[in-house]
Amino acid sequence: MKNIASKILILSAFSFFTLTSCEELVDIKPIDELPIGDLTKDSINVQYVLNGAYNLNQGMFPIWRTAVMLGDDFDVTSIALKEQGDYQFFPEFRFGPFNGVSDAVWNDGYNTIGRTNIVIDAVEKKTFKASQNTYNRLKGEALFLRATQGFFITQIFALPYTSSPSAPGMVIRTKLLTADEAAVPVQRSTVAETYAQIEADLNEAINLLPESNGTGVNKWMAKAFLARVQFNKNDYANAYATANDVITNGGYTFAPVEGDSLTPSLPFSQSITTHPKNVGFIYDIINIAGSDKSGDFRGRFYNNQGFNANFTIHPDVPSALLGDTGTQFYKQLYGRRNNVRWTQKYKAFPRNIPVIRLVEMYYNRAEAGLQTGTITVNQAIDDLNFVRNANGLDSLVIENPTQAVVIEQIRNDRRGAMIGEPDRLFELKRLNATVRGVPTTDTKSLPKLPVAEINGNRFIQQN
Repeated sequence: MKNIASKILILSAFSFFTLTSCEELVDIKPIDELPIGDLTKDSINVQYVLNGAYNLNQGMFPIWRTAVMLGDDFDVTSIALKEQGDYQFFPEFRFGPFNGVSDAVWNDGYNTIGRTNIVIDAVEKKTFKASQNTYNRLKGEALFLRATQGFFITQIFALPYTSSPSAPGMVIRTKLLTADEAAVPVQRSTVAETYAQIEADLNEAINLLPESNGTGVNKWMAKAFLARVQFNKNDYANAYATANDVITNGGYTFAPVEGDSLTPSLPFSQSITTHPKNVGFIYDIINIAGSDKSGDFRGRFYNNQGFNANFTIHPDVPSALLGDTGTQFYKQLYGRRNNVRWTQKYKAFPRNIPVIRLVEMYYNRAEAGLQTGTITVNQAIDDLNFVRNANGLDSLVIENPTQAVVIEQIRNDRRGAMIGEPDRLFELKRLNATVRGVPTTDTKSLPKLPVAEINGNRFIQQN
């Protein structure tokens, strides 16, 4: 993700995009009520609008905390959380239409989508002069951001694709609205329709984006996110092919980085000034001194003293999933004191926040390959052992491995390596699992849409 510390004034320059609590959040101001025509006559201004979309994504914490609390890796019944306002409603899924925790995912997501639609509209209408490469890059980045936000909104507020493709998904917004269009109440598209739009955006982004794009989104990041979307649909054939393409041709490795104080192969080693292809990050949120929005991660997941963190690993999570306590893998990622466990993934600062990592592609390829019969159980074990060895863990030795046994091992390794990331919620929903007695296929497991959305759009379906 672009670091835009030097462009921070853009937030005030475009403050008129911010919506008040009584407005419909899926609609930015109608196009004829904003001076967009003047703003989009210059490529620099269009880039600033895009930077504003990146800015909204820089923290990512609203998505992380909501996904973690809807999952089962962390103890959401701890006193540290139950005494904190809107957090108290998550343990028993007692959601009302006023919840600042989940509302932030919806609000930030649609504000991001509004900005991306401004960029896409400007490019398609060529309201400014630029090279075709610039047009392609701007539109490709905007499409990627629109797709990723659509995916996160759907994962938080909609039932799983794998159980309920016809259930309400999100309100799809793909263009700027006229005053008349903005006045028309709309219903949510289905989950299947939402996923179709997300995939269409990502496929178009893949066609438009360059393979290398500095600290901006590139083609391989879009492909990796597409592999995630496909896998979460159980579209195993396409998920395998796309993940395999990223692993084979994307140039991402676990190779050492000169001067890195951490063991570079470990999952959260990083170079904080670039997208570090050689430490397994594919798409990450860059935070640097002077432009660091990773503080919420440290405060909630680590809190300077891990055992005082708000998010502590649930006692029911088997220690075996986290690796041997003597390994570098464990020492970097996890801590333990007085039977309290926590993740140290977000200990350092500034801390890049990886949205897509190479390990996810390996797990997706291994399981999707087995599910389709594209690879053998031994080839899947090779993928697992490659990741395990890169992380300082011993290779797996499975006597007479079966498909079912290896798939279970893939899911266990995945859970241990990706704890403290939204991936666990995605897995629970993909597999139609039950969390704290509530099936992920039940609307009770879903946060409510923000009350401002319901008040502003009388046709929208509440969860």
